[in-house]
Amino acid sequence: MELNLKATRIYKANAEAKTPVVLNIGGARSSKSYSILQLFLTRFLSCTRRKMLVSRKTGPALKATAYRVFTDMLVESGVYGLCEHNKTDRTFTYRGNLVAFISLDDPLKARSSEWNDIMMEEANEFTWEDYLTLKTRMSGPKTDGLENTLYLALNPSDENGWIHQRLEVANNVTVIRSTYKDNPFLDAPYIELLEGLKDEDDTHYKVFTLGQWATPTEIIYSTFLLVDEPPEQPEEVLYGVDFGFNNPSAIVKVSIKDMVATLDELLYESKLTNQELIAKFRETVGETMDPIYCDAAEPGRIEEWNDAGYNAFPADKDVALGIDTVKRYKIQVTKRSVNAIKEIRNYKWKKDRSGNVLDEPVKYLDHLMDGMRYALHTHTGARFITEEDMRGIEVEELDSIKVSVNY
Repeated sequence: MELNLKATRIYKANAEAKTPVVLNIGGARSSKSYSILQLFLTRFLSCTRRKMLVSRKTGPALKATAYRVFTDMLVESGVYGLCEHNKTDRTFTYRGNLVAFISLDDPLKARSSEWNDIMMEEANEFTWEDYLTLKTRMSGPKTDGLENTLYLALNPSDENGWIHQRLEVANNVTVIRSTYKDNPFLDAPYIELLEGLKDEDDTHYKVFTLGQWATPTEIIYSTFLLVDEPPEQPEEVLYGVDFGFNNPSAIVKVSIKDMVATLDELLYESKLTNQELIAKFRETVGETMDPIYCDAAEPGRIEEWNDAGYNAFPADKDVALGIDTVKRYKIQVTKRSVNAIKEIRNYKWKKDRSGNVLDEPVKYLDHLMDGMRYALHTHTGARFITEEDMRGIEVEELDSIKVSVNY
């Protein structure tokens, strides 16, 4: 079968690698993960009885990323109808070839078979023990003259972790480095955003723009828990909306119970008009009278939400006070909230050129963080104002009003 792929040099580098382990280290949108999935697609369609495993640490994250991308690849290439898709097990079969999507929170499934090719997506989520477990399962009978190979893809955001300290320097490992410049299909606004990190934050510039090792410091929300679902019978449910177009529009649901705020990512998508955004919210949530707090900079878009029957309000955009409000809660994030998890792990205070920490966050990977702050601070921030705080608030003098009362 002939397959026309729009591929980058990263695809070719992975296809030509000869070592049993191939390590893809790259910045944001460098095509590293996409290229490995393209390679799996070509082998799925051209090989015979080859077994391939795509894994992430958690099932919800895997389903929302690589599994969805690979499904779209099959549809876009016109071959989806030729293969068998088991949606329950998240497997695809064709001519005896198998691609399975199994997370490491279901380890028995990953260990239950022998594989020819394995992909570890967002590999820095895994432990060294996870890596060794998967490597031992890379023992399927060789097919089509190809060696069995373990592929890893990651942003280099943990220079003290096992990948940089142990795997990258090991023998018989191919290291493929990539940046956004390796992806000719990126649009100009996103390239401008990545290049603008040079003046925004040195660590993010190294990791996401240059694809170099660096560890984020001064993380704003350093402690949070991952959970399967929001709490049952929450005391309050709020929604936060951060408008975008070239940048993603983001919607987060915030459920409050016992001073715990649980984030559930509902939408993270670019190129949406406001009407399309409202329609997607309606598809996901339906009708609700719960308050929706939106970016106050776009009153016209907020008015459209109200015209659509929702209770939408402009958010209080005081960043410092908003972050202080959020920090008064214990934060939980649902495991399926892939972009929210990535944002909260990288959401950090900005530094000036002298290294002094400023009272403002870095403006990158912050859309859902903004939405969470909009909702929590606007709705609940006033609850935490103390008498001491009130003393510092200037109150406008009211004009005296004479009132006649007849007894």
